[in-house]
Amino acid sequence: MVQLIGIVAILLVAVLPAAVQPGLHLLVVEAAIAVTCAGGLLLPSLGLAVTGAIAALLAFSATLVIAPSASAIPQAVAMGTGLLVLLDLTYFRQRLAGSDVGAGVVLGHLANLAISVLLSVGAAALLIGVAVTMPVDLDPMVRPVMAAAGVILVLAALLRALTLARRQASGTGADSGQDGS
Repeated sequence: MVQLIGIVAILLVAVLPAAVQPGLHLLVVEAAIAVTCAGGLLLPSLGLAVTGAIAALLAFSATLVIAPSASAIPQAVAMGTGLLVLLDLTYFRQRLAGSDVGAGVVLGHLANLAISVLLSVGAAALLIGVAVTMPVDLDPMVRPVMAAAGVILVLAALLRALTLARRQASGTGADSGQDGS
């Protein structure tokens, strides 16, 4: 199930640059991104997945610089969501590689990931609401910078939320009477 969700995230991340600017020239880039991200997820190698994620983000940003699009906001939200899911699942698989993990652990992690995705989309909706109040005639070079700043803010908020959730989860494990001996 984790691999299937990861593959969907990879397809989302790899195909989005062509959704912004369709063209045959992006097929090679998208194929390389998909192979790199899939290798990261399936091996599992967080470094390979991060490399693919960076390439996907660069390709997406380049397509926005070349052909600015007012309708790219939902695609940018989808790109961020796909990257979050891909990197989270790759890290999860790498951390638990070789161990026999029960279905409850996997389902619990996927539930936490779903909450993170919902929080991300909510934060993105808030950023879109702020962006609507900005002037429409922004310089095309400013748009990707604003998008990157929004992504950084969303990722920082997610990192903070996940850190707090992990601290709470580890606190509950410590109170369960297991002293490690």
